[in-house]
Amino acid sequence: MNARTLFVLALVVGVLAFLALRQSDKDATQLADRDVPVFEGLDENQVVAVRIENVPRDLNMRFERDGRGGWQLTDPLAARAERAPLDLIVKAAVARRGAVVPEEEARDLTKLGLDPPRFVLDLESDVGGQRSRQRAEFGAADLDGLRIFVRTRGRILRVLRDLEPLLDLQLHELRSSSVSDVDPRDVVEFHRSGSVPILGAGPGLDATLDAVAEGGVWRATAPVTGQLDPAVMAIYVQSTAVYRFEKVFDEGQRSLASMGLDPPELAIRLESIRDEPIVLVFGRTGTQRQGGWLGTRLGHGPVWEISGDDVRRLAAPIEDFLDHKLVRLRRSAMRRVELSTPAGEVRLVRGPKGWTSETARAGSSVFGRPAAAETGAVEDVIGQLERYELAEFRRSLEWDAGPAPHRWRIEAEDGETGGTFGAPYTDAAGSTAVRFQRAGETAVALGSPDILTHLAQPLERFLSLRLLDTVEADLGSIAFSGESSERRYVRTPNGQWVVEGGDVEARELRTVLDALMFLKAREHVPGDAHAPLRAPITVVLSAPGSVRATFTIGLADGPDGERVEIELEGRRSVLADAKLYARLSAILAAR
Repeated sequence: MNARTLFVLALVVGVLAFLALRQSDKDATQLADRDVPVFEGLDENQVVAVRIENVPRDLNMRFERDGRGGWQLTDPLAARAERAPLDLIVKAAVARRGAVVPEEEARDLTKLGLDPPRFVLDLESDVGGQRSRQRAEFGAADLDGLRIFVRTRGRILRVLRDLEPLLDLQLHELRSSSVSDVDPRDVVEFHRSGSVPILGAGPGLDATLDAVAEGGVWRATAPVTGQLDPAVMAIYVQSTAVYRFEKVFDEGQRSLASMGLDPPELAIRLESIRDEPIVLVFGRTGTQRQGGWLGTRLGHGPVWEISGDDVRRLAAPIEDFLDHKLVRLRRSAMRRVELSTPAGEVRLVRGPKGWTSETARAGSSVFGRPAAAETGAVEDVIGQLERYELAEFRRSLEWDAGPAPHRWRIEAEDGETGGTFGAPYTDAAGSTAVRFQRAGETAVALGSPDILTHLAQPLERFLSLRLLDTVEADLGSIAFSGESSERRYVRTPNGQWVVEGGDVEARELRTVLDALMFLKAREHVPGDAHAPLRAPITVVLSAPGSVRATFTIGLADGPDGERVEIELEGRRSVLADAKLYARLSAILAAR
């Protein structure tokens, strides 16, 4: 191959490379033109102001971010703005990209709906204290109906139409209709004053209510003191703090006095841990207050119309807020239950091995030594208090403890509660109830008297039915004695039981041994004064050098006839194993 041929080939290769590079640059440019941002280099979190011009509606609106991340309407009037649609507009505008319209197609701006545009969107940003503004103009829809023409930075793009309906929102749709943006969970005080008639004009029922949240629990402090229902208060605070109005009555041109709001008929003040107090006032127009209801938040926003039903809900009586449930503590966190009834006093304490009981008879302040408590009985009385609900509270009802009050108290890791069931109450129809008042409160309620039967249990009801648990290997001797005979057994080194002085296993003891080691009662016999047991058999269980237990089993009269009872540690109980007495009698009678 000669030099001329090589030169020609090199020239051809160079030309082809140049054409390929030029085509590559052209393709890259075309690809870039298909993916142009409407707002360039903008972070939605840096946007601090938005201006929307709706040309067909002759509407200009400007919004600015506040210190809480929300939005404030600043033009054409000052008001709070709805956060969600403004955030959506910014997010969509920053993310939106489109393809560049060819120059020959972009010459007729009127045809593209950009002379004049239908919407203008200005986004102002703040980056390190440097503020800047970008503008985009939105025109007509493309022939496919899916995209819209947008002019930005001197270029015209085809962009998806998802921003168009957001930019066409009207003032009342972007202006907030909520009286505040405070988080209801941050509200810690509630104060209400005034009165609202049930129907029509004239004086109404007193709406006074003051309440504070302490440790997450709402309590009324006036006009009575009392625990408030947590669900009712949550709903009330939520609906009050973010109440939404539908129709503006006045934008501040008229005085509050002329609209029945100074002085108001009803005033509500919510105090938050983060924000300034919210003060809402309500009143009726007209000299005789016979017009429609109006409301406003003092110092913030317009006067709006509100229905009479909504006002009456906001002015619900304190009786609707007071807590009808007695116990809201966690069962697993309960550590102590105290009962004081005509039967006496009981202290139930939960320990590592279960509940223990201390009791004092009626009229005595001396408590016996702690004894194991029957878990079922303790859980039953707690369950009765947990399930019980008061029928109603009455502000006019006076407290009367009556001659036989039933007091109770529950202490738990997460708090404590308690109260007193007092004197009975009979209404005009003859229905009976019992008064109730929580400890440390003045609110008085009525409830079913059935609860008294569950609280006024005999003191013995709370004692464990397991009377004795003994390890056989710890014992050295067992002695039985009746009215005319006795028998004593000893345990040999090899673990056999023999009659004292003998060396043959006492097989008859096998019939009673397990029952004696694990004594259990069917029920306890209430009271202290009991008739002596008939034909008693005394049992003594001894370890080497000490007596482990002494008890007597005998016969007694019960409500259903003769039964076997046991006396142990000063208490009388009905023996669960009623046949044990007969087996012991047989041992004593044997020769």
